[in-house]
Amino acid sequence: MSVSYGIEMFGLIAGVLSTIALFLTLIRLYLPSVRMRELDAVMEETEALFHDAQEQGLLVDKKFVSQTDVHLASLRRSVFFMRTQVYSARTPWQQAMKMLTGLSYKIGVVHDEVKDVRAVISSTSADMRNKLEEQSTSRAVSTSAGSDWTHVSCGEHGGASCALDDETPLPSSSCASDSAVRRTETFTSDTETLIEELHQCQGQMSDRSLTKGWEQLPFAQISQ
Repeated sequence: MSVSYGIEMFGLIAGVLSTIALFLTLIRLYLPSVRMRELDAVMEETEALFHDAQEQGLLVDKKFVSQTDVHLASLRRSVFFMRTQVYSARTPWQQAMKMLTGLSYKIGVVHDEVKDVRAVISSTSADMRNKLEEQSTSRAVSTSAGSDWTHVSCGEHGGASCALDDETPLPSSSCASDSAVRRTETFTSDTETLIEELHQCQGQMSDRSLTKGWEQLPFAQISQ
């Protein structure tokens, strides 16, 4: 009887102590000083995220930036006011009294509001980052497609207007034919001019031997 009674009392005392420890842990987690540290961390992270998104050009909507800046300034004032109240409670008893008067609850409300602002900033900057990446990918694909089309066009049609990446013009069969025709016409014109000059010299010269020698020249035969 006494043994069972002792076991029951030990179990009861252990249960009460465990409940008290759990209750004290919950109270400690809900103290204004602990809640204030959590609020300061979230506020600092939100402001850093906002400034980083602006520097990276992810927040292009000026109205959104202005509204978010004003909202953060208002939250910053609320955080400062609550911090002064938390620091005024120096002892655990004063901390508990501040908690009972609703300071911890007010800190929790501001904490949730700051988290909401952080979520909006994060989602907005993420959407803009995705859009920029899609635009960059589209421009890269367009540039690659245009370069491939230029090489294909030059390979099919050729010509002096087509050029390689080092700006070296491609050879063209039509251009080569035109050049050969021009060289032939120039040579024929020069030959005809030389024959005319020789004819003039023949008329001025009375020597029969020179005239006979002229008739043996291949240019004279060509002209006849």
